[in-house]
Amino acid sequence: MGEAAADSRFALRRGLATPLVGRTAELTHLLDRWEKARTGEGKVVLISGEPGIGKSRLIAATEERLAGEARTLYCFCSPHHANSAFYPIVAMIERIVGIKKRDGSNARLDKLQSFLREASSDTPDIGALVSELLSIEGLRHYPTLDLSPQARKMRTGDALVHLLSGLTARQPVFMVIEDVHWVDPTTGEWLDRFIDRLRTLSVLLILSFRPELEPRWRRLAHVSELSLGRLARGEGAVIAKQIAEGKNLPREIEDQILAKSEGVPLFIEELTKVAIESGMLVDTGDGYTLSGRLSALTVPATL
Repeated sequence: MGEAAADSRFALRRGLATPLVGRTAELTHLLDRWEKARTGEGKVVLISGEPGIGKSRLIAATEERLAGEARTLYCFCSPHHANSAFYPIVAMIERIVGIKKRDGSNARLDKLQSFLREASSDTPDIGALVSELLSIEGLRHYPTLDLSPQARKMRTGDALVHLLSGLTARQPVFMVIEDVHWVDPTTGEWLDRFIDRLRTLSVLLILSFRPELEPRWRRLAHVSELSLGRLARGEGAVIAKQIAEGKNLPREIEDQILAKSEGVPLFIEELTKVAIESGMLVDTGDGYTLSGRLSALTVPATL
């Protein structure tokens, strides 16, 4: 996933506008964790669930509730970068500081330095390590560090922890790393250290992943876990009506949507859109009626 794809995913992530349905207990848990984290008692919440089950929507609802209270940081793991060291962290920093492909070395370095100063991390060593991590030619400002590959990896990890710690001194941090089942090994190792360190930081760290991952952090005292299940029929009907902009759907259509989606929120949304755009329905103002023979709905192959 390149810069454009990452930016698109971030924009999509920020644009999740469908109201949250059926996750009241989970949202309450996340807000409770935040109340503890914001005072310097760092917390981690692991959110697991199958694709389309609503992990991102739950996280977005939490962010909405924390508006104005938290500095929000997003990282996205990618199957295309599962072997790229620190990939989600690098992409996050580039997005925060506003680095673009068209930027020259001087512009990139200036943007990075401004961010490091904000995080109280503009020291020669940290600047050298982070500028190298972002492939910025910073030798005119930072020293060259003579380190072995292993030492460089460890020192870079320390620099990133210091940087994030510096941000919490200004404002509590709500940090999200999505799709951790695709995390690269280096970031995975770094997470071990960061999760241990954030016990005393004003950070709520959310890690989302698919059920096949067995996270090694789940038994730590400051870590809790949420496993998202499928929605009940009534909850699914609420989502379908939301997508239909509050209008009633014919019972035959609603039944088909709820049966085929099997309680997966994303499928409920997409099947409702398919039904509305299929030509089978007539908009009567406050609802829809069938225009003719009922056809079978199918989940789009792109999902």
